[in-house]
This record gives sequence, structure tokens and C-alpha cells, in this order.
Amino acid sequence: MTQDDPFYSPTHRSAPRVPRPGERIWELRADHVTGSCELRYHGEFGVEAQILGEGDLFSAHTFQTRALAVQWATEERTHLEKGGA
Repeated sequence: MTQDDPFYSPTHRSAPRVPRPGERIWELRADHVTGSCELRYHGEFGVEAQILGEGDLFSAHTFQTRALAVQWATEERTHLEKGGA
């Protein structure tokens, strides 16, 4: 039972996943709820913007560039500040 066993072997054990921290873009607090937006980089697959509510994933979109992800996150923040859900 090692990590060198083929992935389909019943004794195969994968290395534990190590989460990478996101880049926090903004954070809001309204009605005792904290919302935030983080960017997660996926190399050639783009940049994912995640909207979190109390740390739980609420919404996420992937963009080709950081600039597009930040633009979307800023528009979402404006929408939330105006009372949108």
C-alpha cells in the first residue's frame, strides 16, 4: 500500500490535497453576514473569481485574465452594496 501503486489499485493512496490560499479582492459585512471575493489561479486554465458568504462558496466564474476576474468581482460587489442578492 504505497503511493506508487497504480491509481486503480485498491491499495493506492493519493497524497493529501494541500489547498492554496486565494487572493482576497474585497470583503463586505451587512446584516451580520460577511461576504468576500477571492481569486484562485489555475495556470493555463485561467483565473477563478469566487464569491464567498461566511466562508462558503456562493458563486464562482473562471476568466482568461486577472483583469477580467477583477472587473467581474467589482461589478458583483457594486450589485451587493446596492442590496442585490
